[in-house]
Amino acid sequence: MTLVLLLLGAEYYCLNKTATKVLGLKEEYRSYVMALKRALREKTRETAKDEKSDVKKNAIDEEIVRKNSPFCSTNDWVDSEAQTSSFMVVNREPQYLRDNALAYAKQHDLDKLLTKMFDSQDWERASKKKIVVKQRVKKKKKGPISGSSTRPAVFEEGAKATKVDRDFLFSYPIERSKFWLSSPFGPRKIGKNAWKFHYGVDMAAPRGTPVQAAASGIVIESSHNLKGYGNYVVILHNHKYKTRYAHLHARYVKCGQEVQRGTVIGSVGATGNVVSRSKDGSHLHFEVYSFGRRINPLSVLI
Repeated sequence: MTLVLLLLGAEYYCLNKTATKVLGLKEEYRSYVMALKRALREKTRETAKDEKSDVKKNAIDEEIVRKNSPFCSTNDWVDSEAQTSSFMVVNREPQYLRDNALAYAKQHDLDKLLTKMFDSQDWERASKKKIVVKQRVKKKKKGPISGSSTRPAVFEEGAKATKVDRDFLFSYPIERSKFWLSSPFGPRKIGKNAWKFHYGVDMAAPRGTPVQAAASGIVIESSHNLKGYGNYVVILHNHKYKTRYAHLHARYVKCGQEVQRGTVIGSVGATGNVVSRSKDGSHLHFEVYSFGRRINPLSVLI
């Protein structure tokens, strides 16, 4: 009996000691939690102060940019204190924006960068303010191509051209004396009572006739037999325009290659799905894309 009491007493002593230790750890944990909460509150206050200072700094930077912006004159800005709500009035006339863009580019030596984004020849003409589209249209004559030995081709760029699509001009991918237009852009009859929209222009020419890049750019596709195109090449000219050259007999460029206006990229052929009334249906199917939408190539060809 005495031994049992001794064992119970020893066990009670150990249990009491462990409970005391646990209570001490609990109080220490509580003190740590309180200290962490205080640190978090102080950090939150400092973050709020930094955000307020950043907002003030951004407001000051915007004011400096507004005053020093080369694209808008002082008359184009409206004082927010004099109006019920602050807003900006910008002169969006094309000539005004072009002049300011040229001035800003020359001031910060950005000519090289802009020539990569736009055709170099067109940019030089724009910087010299000598782009006169109407005069170019007047110089073109309707009628057969000189030197054509088969059918005459009638070019009506003036009637087809639009102001929207005249911001970038392409050269003919084939010399005008070596082809005739066999199918224009628009709906055409493909059967007895069937019609289908033709999203490009067909330039009929003998097989092997050189095909040139209509403008400077980068080859993004050079492959075979996509949707009946046969051998085809696609060139990206800038953020807006790209061109496609289809039914080629041979391709002379590869994907990723940089080409200049007039570079020979292939030759005329009859690969892919070609429907012809004659023995040789060799022709170039030429397409122009504007922001991914196919437009009439005659509206941008010079």
